Amino acid sequence: MPYKDYCSHLIYTPTDNQSFEEVDSNAGLGQSWEYKGVKNESYYLPFSDSCFDNVLCTEVLEHTSNPILLLNEIHRVLKKGGKLILTAPFNSLTHFSPHYYYSGFHSNFYLEILEELDMKIVELKTNGDYFTYFIQESNRLESVFNNHSSYKLSWLEKLLIKKIRGILLNGHKKNNSSEKLLHFGSFVLGVKNG
Repeated sequence: MPYKDYCSHLIYTPTDNQSFEEVDSNAGLGQSWEYKGVKNESYYLPFSDSCFDNVLCTEVLEHTSNPILLLNEIHRVLKKGGKLILTAPFNSLTHFSPHYYYSGFHSNFYLEILEELDMKIVELKTNGDYFTYFIQESNRLESVFNNHSSYKLSWLEKLLIKKIRGILLNGHKKNNSSEKLLHFGSFVLGVKNG
């Protein structure tokens, strides 16, 4: 519950109280987890209709086999005028496998689904851009080679990767729209109409 400290002035009702145990350190980003607790496959939120002023759903959608059902449930429990604060990846590597179903969501997903739910999007922002995405991945490259390939990078190849990172950083500094191609994820602020 990483946001609990920021919610001390609120009535905080978490649904993220399951515990997880790592079962395979070589799956995806070195994270394979199994549930140790209650697992709710129905996506039913055990709350009455229209009971919350705000719902925070951060980095969850990619871990649900049916994110639209979850968004329907969030809409159901929000009061009219209630806010949905949502973050999710646009493009992510496998993590928390086997509870990983989607690599990300395009802004068109939010525009269509939230409109169908009669929610107004107040804000839709991207995090990162094409260049910063590949800077992040180049930082992981040596580890990916070490864990997922028998090929060993030479000192020259490692130097070239560092040089490419510098070139990507220059691209980021002069970026003018590459986030439309690729970015880390999105922040969405939606309001339930009514």
